Amino acid sequence: MKFRHTLILLGILAALILFIVLVERRSTPTAEEGATPTPTPLAQLFAFAAGDVRAVRIQRPGQEQRTELIYGDDGLWRLVAPVVEEADQEEVYYLLDTLATLRPRRLITEATDALADYELDPPRIQVEIALQDGSAQALLVGAATASQSAYYAQVRGDGRVYLIPYYVGTQIEGLLTKPPIKPTPTPTGTPASPASPPLIPSATPSSASE
Repeated sequence: MKFRHTLILLGILAALILFIVLVERRSTPTAEEGATPTPTPLAQLFAFAAGDVRAVRIQRPGQEQRTELIYGDDGLWRLVAPVVEEADQEEVYYLLDTLATLRPRRLITEATDALADYELDPPRIQVEIALQDGSAQALLVGAATASQSAYYAQVRGDGRVYLIPYYVGTQIEGLLTKPPIKPTPTPTGTPASPASPPLIPSATPSSASE
C-alpha cells in the first residue's frame, strides 16, 4: 500500500516538473521568435557630402530674418546676410557635417493634412542648401516636441514628417538668431614695463666750516 502511494507521489512530482519545464520554455523567447526586435535605423535625410555645399540660407518664411552663407573661391565661408563678414569656419563646417549626416530619430507620419499641427505649414525655419552640381536641397524645421527632445521636420518634396534630434533644431535656430561671425582675436599687446622708481637725490654733506 505504501509502495502504491509512493508511485502516485512520484507520478505527481514528475507531472509537476514537466509542467514547469513547459511553462519556462514557452515564456523564454527562442532565437527564431526573438525578443523585442531592434528597430532598423532610418536612412539619412540627405545624400550629399559636406564638401559639396556652396551656399546655405537659413530663414523664417514670410519674415525678414535670415542667415546666408556663401563659399568663396579662396576656400573660405562668408556671411552675406544679415551682415557681410567672414564667417566662423569651424561653426559653418559643423553645420554642414550635421546636415550631410542627419539621420531622423523616428518617422511620425506620411500624411500631409495635419502639417500645421507640427508648425510645418509654413515651417518655422527653412534651411536651403545649394550644391556644387547646381542642385538644391531644403530642410523644413517645425516645432519642438512637448518633451523638448526632438524637432518635427521634413525634407522639401517629401511628404513624410520626421523627428530630428533636438540639438540639430537648436543649432539651426541658434545660427539664425546669432549669425556665425568670425570671432575677433584678442589683442596681444606688449605689456607695459613697470615704471622706474623715482631717483632720490643724495644728501650733500655739510662742510666742516658750516
